[in-house]
Amino acid sequence: MKILLIAKNATQRHAMAAALRYVGYQVVDVGGGAQAAFASASPDMVVMDISNSAGAPIASRITQLKAQCRARQVPVIFLLGMDDAGSLKGLVHTEGDDFIVKPVEPVTLIAKLEAMLRLQSQSNNGTATLPSLEQLRQGFNEDSGLAQHIVAAATAKGDDRAQRFLHHWVVPAAQPAGDLLLHAPTVQGGWRVMLGDFVGRGLGAAVGALSTADIFYAMTADGVDIARIAAEINKRLKDYLPVGRFLAACLVDILPDQGQVLIWNGGLPAVLLLSAEGRILRRSRSQKLPMGILDMETTGDAVEKLALKTVASVVIYSDGVIQARSHADEPYGVRRLESALGQKNVPGQRADTIQRDIQAYIQDVPVEDDILLVEVDCGALAQVVSGGACLPTTPTTWSLDVLFSSDKLKEIDPLLLIMDWMDQLQLLEEQKQRLFTVISELINNAIEHGLLGLDSRLKAGPAGYDHYYRIRDQRLASLESGFVKVYIEQLLKNGHAGFRLRVEDSGPGFDIQSVMSVDRDHQRAHGRGVSLVRSMCHKLRYFGNGNRVEAEYFL
Repeated sequence: MKILLIAKNATQRHAMAAALRYVGYQVVDVGGGAQAAFASASPDMVVMDISNSAGAPIASRITQLKAQCRARQVPVIFLLGMDDAGSLKGLVHTEGDDFIVKPVEPVTLIAKLEAMLRLQSQSNNGTATLPSLEQLRQGFNEDSGLAQHIVAAATAKGDDRAQRFLHHWVVPAAQPAGDLLLHAPTVQGGWRVMLGDFVGRGLGAAVGALSTADIFYAMTADGVDIARIAAEINKRLKDYLPVGRFLAACLVDILPDQGQVLIWNGGLPAVLLLSAEGRILRRSRSQKLPMGILDMETTGDAVEKLALKTVASVVIYSDGVIQARSHADEPYGVRRLESALGQKNVPGQRADTIQRDIQAYIQDVPVEDDILLVEVDCGALAQVVSGGACLPTTPTTWSLDVLFSSDKLKEIDPLLLIMDWMDQLQLLEEQKQRLFTVISELINNAIEHGLLGLDSRLKAGPAGYDHYYRIRDQRLASLESGFVKVYIEQLLKNGHAGFRLRVEDSGPGFDIQSVMSVDRDHQRAHGRGVSLVRSMCHKLRYFGNGNRVEAEYFL
């Protein structure tokens, strides 16, 4: 199968071509000359990047290319920026065409190609029905929103004291962002920062971010060193992420009392140590592979140990910083970055300096990769930690907040996502099973009784369960509106770990008192869910019309 790949950006074109060749496609990749390349290559499929190119010239090229493709019944997939989809709607949406909103993940491109080949085969038999551009865009937005909720929940945690010395700038190329920033105080009396750059976005990266954050915060609180944390995250990502997904990451310990900076760098640009005048004292370059590719050692030689004595700032950044492009399609680059950092500005203001410099350089050109830059003001950090270890002021906690729309409930079983999340938790198997029982009862009640209006008495009789779930499937398939929202928060009270669970649905609710007053009946095969949850939880409360429930469960 031969693919013609047309994209102006050479870096992105080569990455996509490599991914397609990896799974067995023959690829001809060119930077321009679409019509001539099509004529000479005779491809079975065309992928063309038309982002940031709206207007008469691109319209003419698209029309001519599609005429060639239709003549040979060759499908064509267009790559668009988020701002291009509306203006190019009339050009892109015709029979046999599809599109992907950039930035493009290799797994998404491969899936689209395979889907288009199946649709082409069906079209030859007269059975294909392509979704509209608006339907595709809506599905993309819903998936992005779900992933964004998960990433935000995984990373929305930190110590307020960090605002005094940790300064960062982030520009996502798309939502959710593929870059990750985590930080926490260490038991050794300093601060730990982790910056990560996922290859790939969407739900896969969101689950990876959740797992990464859980390991980072838990093991940091236990006093584990950064080499072992890196190895544990690597193992988890290698086990759970698909081939081609990985995390370029850097972990940095800044220890003022010990006068040390410890750096583990796997796949990110060099960490910069700067003097008060902005002179670069050290470039700590990557010496390890990104996480999630191969097994990783946990020995101390994985970490670079540097003296903190004359270091005023530590700067960590993702490659989106140096890959930001101007109108002339020139990257910002390492040289410009280091030159801007060398300007005479005080520590704590260097992230702002880089932000202004890059914005002036790229002007209104959209970024194609996430930008994340972090500066740690070492002097300000030393003041925070002076007088003893910089222990957390509050127990380490996190939360997860996800909304499932009616359309998404038809596609995704929320419990499968919850099970995937629970696999990341460091719990005993029995603890996981009991926690899952509580969560599944609350979510199933919200879906089946809240949204779908099912009566548990339908389960009565020999064939009751089959009858109940047939009706459930029918009502879910015809559901046109509504939602279920799931919120999970980690708790720590009096030394005991637990979870606050909140499930809300948009249904009409029920008679709370009648349900809460029902004693548990061991003889019935149905209607025992609320009583079961009540017996397992420390607290169980219903609010409103019964369509919002909150439970506290302790291990």
